Amino acid sequence: MTTIIHISDLHIHGSNKHPDNINAKTLVSYIMKNYASQPITILITGDITDDGSEEQYENALNILKPLVEAKFTVLPTPGNHDYGYKGNIYTEKSQQLFQEYMLAKLINHKEAENPSIKMENIYPMITEIDDTIFIGVDSVVGNENQLLHFASGEVGEPQRIAIDKLLKKYQGNKSIVVYFHHHPFD
Repeated sequence: MTTIIHISDLHIHGSNKHPDNINAKTLVSYIMKNYASQPITILITGDITDDGSEEQYENALNILKPLVEAKFTVLPTPGNHDYGYKGNIYTEKSQQLFQEYMLAKLINHKEAENPSIKMENIYPMITEIDDTIFIGVDSVVGNENQLLHFASGEVGEPQRIAIDKLLKKYQGNKSIVVYFHHHPFD
């Protein structure tokens, strides 16, 4: 059976003296100390950074990398703060930074290393670990209103259709965990 640690809303800032950064480092140290050498899957469901700036992503990478180096499986999904200022203003640059730092550099996701591959083509992200299928969902991009793209949370119809197909595909084979930042219902 797969053991899961679920963390969210780290809100890592540009300054490592910020209380959120200190708390994130403390959490990582706690996990390393108390769960070392256990086959743990760590789900990080969004708002890893506070505004999606490159400095924040660099700090997030440095804070979270020890978990990967300790052989924990780390599966991140983005939140609205990862994609823009104050979690309200989406920027394509912040989305690209999530792909670069959290997927390519942190977890060595091969598709994410290719800048021509977009997040919309990576998520839903399937990871199979032992008896469990993990389906990561980007609940920021792919919302219902493609013309007004705020960094708000919504699982849009294309992802809902993809999730439905994946649930049918894997139904009965293994346990399924669908993980994402925002609640799925209004």
